[in-house]
Amino acid sequence: MVRSNSGGNRLRCTAGSRSKDCRGSAKVRYSTSEIIEVQYLLARHCGSIRSDFVDGVWGQRSKSTLRRFQSSYGLQADGIIGPQTLAALRGYVSGRCD
Repeated sequence: MVRSNSGGNRLRCTAGSRSKDCRGSAKVRYSTSEIIEVQYLLARHCGSIRSDFVDGVWGQRSKSTLRRFQSSYGLQADGIIGPQTLAALRGYVSGRCD
């Protein structure tokens, strides 16, 4: 929680937050460079991805591919780019995502 300019409190959720209050209702925003990196890494792990996948847009196709990757690697398939997901994306390519 952070105090707003009006004196009230508001929720501040960070990328990868596991807080019950941050899941679902708050949107997580990623920069274009973060999106491109994650899309590139997903394409590395999931060979069946089309060549136009890396486009810098975090849309439904990116979210569903990330969930598929997370599920394949034994991570919580929440579609959030958290520390464990990033570590797995940056790690060894096993081909489990196909």
